[in-house]
Amino acid sequence: MRLALSCTLLAVAALSVATPAAAEGCSPVDGRTVDPAATSGRKAWIYEDAGAVARRPPALWASAATIRETGPGKFVLDPPTLSYGQPVTIVRLDRAQSMQGEYIVRLADGTVRRVDRRVVKFHEFWRCRPEVLLDTTRGSRFPSLENRLVGAVWATVRNRKAVGLESWGAWTPEGEIGRMAFLICDSFVAERAGDPASRFDVRCQGFEPGKTKAKSYQLRHEDIETVSPTSMRVLFEG
Repeated sequence: MRLALSCTLLAVAALSVATPAAAEGCSPVDGRTVDPAATSGRKAWIYEDAGAVARRPPALWASAATIRETGPGKFVLDPPTLSYGQPVTIVRLDRAQSMQGEYIVRLADGTVRRVDRRVVKFHEFWRCRPEVLLDTTRGSRFPSLENRLVGAVWATVRNRKAVGLESWGAWTPEGEIGRMAFLICDSFVAERAGDPASRFDVRCQGFEPGKTKAKSYQLRHEDIETVSPTSMRVLFEG
């Protein structure tokens, strides 16, 4: 698989500098607390946040598949065509296929699609910092992955001189973090008093340009930035 990353890493970095900080306009909504009965006509955004899917090329990891009805009570999963951050309008919730249910959504061009309920986000998630989206202690005294607003955050490196910890606790080589084209991060646990290593509070998988094999890191949340839909397009389309 070939990533269109060789000439876009600097462009993504430039976008990070040129655009407002992700925290501006961040209004997080936990989709699990939204009453499905009150969602008709509500605006939402698409994001497949389950992380990397090996059978797909990386450019489609954050895109969502649609569900197509082929007959009474029969459904098939179509290829992922709804892009990261794509806006939709909720038509209704339908529980025809699964316990979770699917949302019937209307796209900007007026077409209607059926999607897994879990890929529908009720806030512009990319405007929120990674540590906000991934906080495992949100609303609780005890860390749990169930407390996160999303299952994973796509991020880029803001600080090209950043260092981190390798999965076994060693310091990263100088410049290694700055070379990452993108990161997929899945956990944030706030720094703990008396534990210097806990300053590296975000767990991420880092991908270098042109590579699809990741390396695990613990990084500081202030050194990374949530990827916007615009940056995602630049990252993979050039």
